[in-house]
Amino acid sequence: MSAVEINRVSFLVLREMRRPIMTLILVYSTSVIAMTLAPGITIDGETQYMSIFHAFYFVTYTVTTTGFGEIPGEFSDAQRLVAMLVLYIGVIAWLYSIGAIIRLIQNEHFVSALKEQRFINDVNRLPSGFIIICGFGDTGSLLARGLSDNYISAVVIESNPDRVKALALRDYRVAMPGLCADASIPKHLIEAGIRSPDCKAIVTVTNDEEVNLRIAVLARLLNPELHIIARSKAEVYEEMLASLTDHVAVIDPFKTFADGLMMAIYNPVMYALDQWLVGAKGASLDKAVCPPRGTWIICGYGHMGHEIHRVFEAHDIP
Repeated sequence: MSAVEINRVSFLVLREMRRPIMTLILVYSTSVIAMTLAPGITIDGETQYMSIFHAFYFVTYTVTTTGFGEIPGEFSDAQRLVAMLVLYIGVIAWLYSIGAIIRLIQNEHFVSALKEQRFINDVNRLPSGFIIICGFGDTGSLLARGLSDNYISAVVIESNPDRVKALALRDYRVAMPGLCADASIPKHLIEAGIRSPDCKAIVTVTNDEEVNLRIAVLARLLNPELHIIARSKAEVYEEMLASLTDHVAVIDPFKTFADGLMMAIYNPVMYALDQWLVGAKGASLDKAVCPPRGTWIICGYGHMGHEIHRVFEAHDIP
């Protein structure tokens, strides 16, 4: 855990527990002094007083309501009166302190700091060769599953808390620590281990093009040698990402699907080999996928339809 996180957790604990701790110290010290000053019974004409050690021992099991029942000697009425006051005041002080502890545990900033601490510890325990995944939507989820099936660990940063909770419920074969945070903030990328020599690549698959661009730029600055894989659906962002460094791979899922469809139509054997090499589910070299030829009907002309129409026109497919 970093020194910053230690200071943050310590600050929250001291801020919430400062008054309860001071209250307990004041109650204990006042009670011990009161018990030592209270006159006890008289023996052989000499008034007995309780020692500091015996007073602290008595106060300790009294204010915590343990009640061992063991006392150094018989109490006088004055000592009994002080003991009653010590009991009531001590119980109130402890109830106040316990309430402060409950408030601290429920403090969202404290809970967040503890989660980040646990996340950092999990990242530090990852084996060499892990990958950072920014975004745990459908694409990020499938990517994490594919990495797990190949025994490759990954670190997930996702801003949606429900998706992070879903990550914790997955039965991955390897460790997949996740953090609910904004991946475009450098602090969270550093916590995810982007500067670690064991980190091999970062994949940005959020649904926001600008966020993907910011993450790629930050990754380039924080670790110039790191391989960056960014998803982009707009040419302007693709050009910006491609200009960052030679270690950036920009992937447009719509173009990838359109090119794969064209390969399946014109060279099904090569398409089957490609799917087999990447480990696609159900891929086989024995039976190739052969889409029908002829006139195609494209239902919808969004980004996907546009890319399919583009490759169809390039290959004169009606």
